Amino acid sequence: MDYEEQILYSSDATGADPFLVMAVIRVESKFNPDVESHAGAQGLMQLTPNTVDWVVERGRFSPAFKESVRDPAINIHMGSWYLSGLMKEFQGNQVATIAAYNAGPGNVQKWLKEGRWDGTRRNLNQIPYGETRHYVQRVMFFHDKYRSLYSHLVKKRETYTLPQ
Repeated sequence: MDYEEQILYSSDATGADPFLVMAVIRVESKFNPDVESHAGAQGLMQLTPNTVDWVVERGRFSPAFKESVRDPAINIHMGSWYLSGLMKEFQGNQVATIAAYNAGPGNVQKWLKEGRWDGTRRNLNQIPYGETRHYVQRVMFFHDKYRSLYSHLVKKRETYTLPQ
């Protein structure tokens, strides 16, 4: 897989699910680091300028990362850190995390608080944004696929993890 080492390294370092990182990259950019959206999102994980600013500030990353957002290793690391943070914000709810990556955490928190969506995969049809509904479905599909194809990579790496 393209960028395998960067994905596994950044997932280890940030606590992100490596299969989720792979799936987000697949859906966001199809592993093309040169993609840029109409909203100015850049790189493999399609980070918007506002998200990059927020990640650099909150994650205490070097401001130089802003100029290097297209670099695959930096983009993956920042995106992994952001996914890990969203996972904490949504208390381990992977489906809500994926929705928040697409629609923004504020929107998803509002939907959950107002009871417009219960945060489950079963009730994706409740998500108010059609684009986000489809995004979550695609990311979950690739997450499941990558986990079945590449779980041996994570197990192999865990075997060499030093005890703490």
